[in-house]
Amino acid sequence: MAYNFLKICLVAFFVLNNPSFVLSALEGVEAVKAFSEIISQHPDDPKPYFNRGIAYAHMGSLAKVTETYLSPPAEFPDSVDMAQNQEIIDEHRENIKMAIADFTKTIELKETYVEAYHYRAVLLFLAGDFESSLADAKKLYDLGHPANPKFLGALMGSAQKKGISI
Repeated sequence: MAYNFLKICLVAFFVLNNPSFVLSALEGVEAVKAFSEIISQHPDDPKPYFNRGIAYAHMGSLAKVTETYLSPPAEFPDSVDMAQNQEIIDEHRENIKMAIADFTKTIELKETYVEAYHYRAVLLFLAGDFESSLADAKKLYDLGHPANPKFLGALMGSAQKKGISI
């Protein structure tokens, strides 16, 4: 118990300057707990919310799916088969919801936090909320950081299939 408390204290010290330390030193539930502790101490700082969102998004097999949609265009698959990822998405539905909530809080605290929009757009897409994902993609464009073109293609194609006008 004391070891975990010490680990959380060390994480809280380093996270504000080096959040990748937390994500590499701790995994899954431990990272979420560490960032939750930091959030309780710094509720107005968007960084811990963003990093806890990433921790949720990178839990288990969801990490590969999420990173696929955030990859640079050269690495993005030519076609996106959502069905092949559906089992993983279903398995991690709660993590996706928690990550979306954390990225939303990040954006509330810092409206120009580009990375939060990128992650949230992808997770909203995976959750099937294409309208909200499109809104984040538009915001990214407005901020001068357009989303991955192949991701946009997959998103727009999925939205049109659901009858959502673009």
